[in-house]
Amino acid sequence: MTIKTKQLLSFLLISTVALFAFTNDFLKTKRGLQYKILKTSKAPNKVKIKAGDYVKFHLIYKTDKDSLLQSTYKKAPLEVLVKMDTIIDKAQLMDALTLLSKGDSATFKISSDLLFKNAPATAQRPSFLASKRSLCYTIKVLDVKTPQQMAAETKAKAAKFKATEEKSIADYALANKLTLQTTPSGLRYQITQNGEGPNAVAGDTISVHYTGKLLNGNKFDASYDRNQPFEFIVGKKMVISGWDEGLQFLNKGAKGVLVIPSGLAYGERSMGPSIPANSILLFEVEMVGIKPKNK
Repeated sequence: MTIKTKQLLSFLLISTVALFAFTNDFLKTKRGLQYKILKTSKAPNKVKIKAGDYVKFHLIYKTDKDSLLQSTYKKAPLEVLVKMDTIIDKAQLMDALTLLSKGDSATFKISSDLLFKNAPATAQRPSFLASKRSLCYTIKVLDVKTPQQMAAETKAKAAKFKATEEKSIADYALANKLTLQTTPSGLRYQITQNGEGPNAVAGDTISVHYTGKLLNGNKFDASYDRNQPFEFIVGKKMVISGWDEGLQFLNKGAKGVLVIPSGLAYGERSMGPSIPANSILLFEVEMVGIKPKNK
């Protein structure tokens, strides 16, 4: 598959999800969207999808000659936020979504001419999308959440994740005989060797030696290995926030341990194979030098 073909299929998927124009006996909405309800949930008090809802669904799309183009059934289902002000064709989207609720499934048909109405000028139609042809989209709604439900669920997940991280840090401190201080942000630190002079403050240029590890002991980086301390300006967001905060507890010559929760490190991002997403980071640090910001 060429890059252009991949880009085109990507555009089509985005466009059709946006339109939700999702195979005989099709009915039509007032605005002409063709649809066929395949299954209706018998759940009591079910509510139709509306603007602002979060929707999780499986999607199959085919040509009008029943050739399969893509299916989510062999991978994770799609999850979208139904937000009308970001959709090009709001009428088509509302026509489709307001027909469905959690547990429902339906097939929608849309003409290739309508699809390419919003296509980039450089887009070239493949043969299966010639004028007067159609695409068929079958959707099965797995879950629907209101913004309030989604916010509550997100908050509960965050609280559970935070508790899990706190336990992991507490277990690590106990096993390694660390006496960690905790800041309001959740950063943990311990000064293991006192230095001299004032602590580093925001705006200072500092040089730091460090060894970085995961809580399982795997080392992912160390300035000592390069025999070159790392230099940066404190408080300028040049490093992770756990560093910007934690190194301000050290003065010149001081050493310490920083245990940084994932939210103060790289969060949900992975940093290559050495630092997976949602990793708690441990740094053994040494303040080599401080250049005050006013000098």
